Amino acid sequence: MASPSSEQLPDAGDVFWCTSEGGIGQEEIGRHPWIVLSDRLAHKQTTLVFAVPMTSNPIPHRLTDILVTTPDLTFLEGAKIDVSKFGYVKCSKPRHWCVSRVVVVARFSRFFVKKLRNVVFDSVCPQV
Repeated sequence: MASPSSEQLPDAGDVFWCTSEGGIGQEEIGRHPWIVLSDRLAHKQTTLVFAVPMTSNPIPHRLTDILVTTPDLTFLEGAKIDVSKFGYVKCSKPRHWCVSRVVVVARFSRFFVKKLRNVVFDSVCPQV
């Protein structure tokens, strides 16, 4: 399989659909939109993207589940994500995906991505 060109590589803030199976405990299973946190420069060096899932099932006591609003999101041609169904980002559940599985359907604003990165970092690497 040929590697994607620079223009085809996903960038931070891009949204793609992916199906994860065989979840254990609170792992995401099924088909969900995912938000790319890693940038295009990193994707030139590796075949992985770092992303967090969108979900309809926030954990009420978690401060790291961020509510998504439509103004933060730009849909690409013909794409649609039901923000009422997948209205939260699970910042405590980052995962890596192979870049070849990523087909971008929407894009979040740079401001929203910056906020996401900060919350993900704080939830994965808490202050001691």
